[in-house]
Amino acid sequence: MVCVPYAFAIVPFFRTFSDYHQVIIRLTLHPLMLMTAEVLLREFARYQPTREQIPPFVRCFVIIAVDMFLQLIGRLLVASQDPTNTLGTASVLLIGIQEFVLRVSYVPKQRWIRKNIWRLPPFTAAEEAEYLGVLGIDNMSSMQSELSAILLATIIKIKMFEHRVVWDFGYAPSEDSQERSAREAAEIRAMFLALFVESLGNVLAMAVQKRQGVPHISSFAGNRYRETLLFVMAAQVMLTGMCMYTFANRNMGWLGCGYDGALCECAFVGSRGGKHTVLSAFCCTERGLW
Repeated sequence: MVCVPYAFAIVPFFRTFSDYHQVIIRLTLHPLMLMTAEVLLREFARYQPTREQIPPFVRCFVIIAVDMFLQLIGRLLVASQDPTNTLGTASVLLIGIQEFVLRVSYVPKQRWIRKNIWRLPPFTAAEEAEYLGVLGIDNMSSMQSELSAILLATIIKIKMFEHRVVWDFGYAPSEDSQERSAREAAEIRAMFLALFVESLGNVLAMAVQKRQGVPHISSFAGNRYRETLLFVMAAQVMLTGMCMYTFANRNMGWLGCGYDGALCECAFVGSRGGKHTVLSAFCCTERGLW
């Protein structure tokens, strides 16, 4: 269900904003969605009625899947921005810092929510151990999903250039071979910067979380690690397809598209921050305006 608001509201409206407003959305709304989903799913994993008979990794499969989807969506939102300007580089750095802050605040944040929102007494020793076990799996999943999302988003952005009328990842309406090579080089530099910032943040966060009692769990741990890795690979393929659908240009009536299939009438076809999009150039060409 978490993919619905992104596919039909957040991403379509995101594409109509200027670069500056896109950065604000990526630094505010998306982390809020991610944080809310993780808090709710951790509680669900803890309170499943038959949890004694279900291995911890299996109870956390939904958390792992949602992590993969949201992390890839977040990185595709970043990839939709121009990597050659200062704002794109700043957003990569700010997101890395934000990820670190979110990770080290998992435990204090959960205690505050439990006290002030759920109105429950503090964890008992057994409850806290159970919560930290779920958090350890979620933490591992989040770190792995973020690193793989950085790689996938860069590959998708570069490889989908030839299909830019179908998938909108912030491409310029026209590029010669030299401009394209420069943009792809900037994409790869941004990828390495994001990997460095994210990896550094993960190492520092793990040091802090160790003092908080969060266990460090590996996907290769346990007797069923092969099944776990098979699930992760299958889920990544399926969720990558869902993310691609989210960014596909398609008719949506509530964005001024109408219901007659006239994609060129949609609000997101127009200029973005005073600049033409690929789809607006295509539609103008189809109408004979260019």
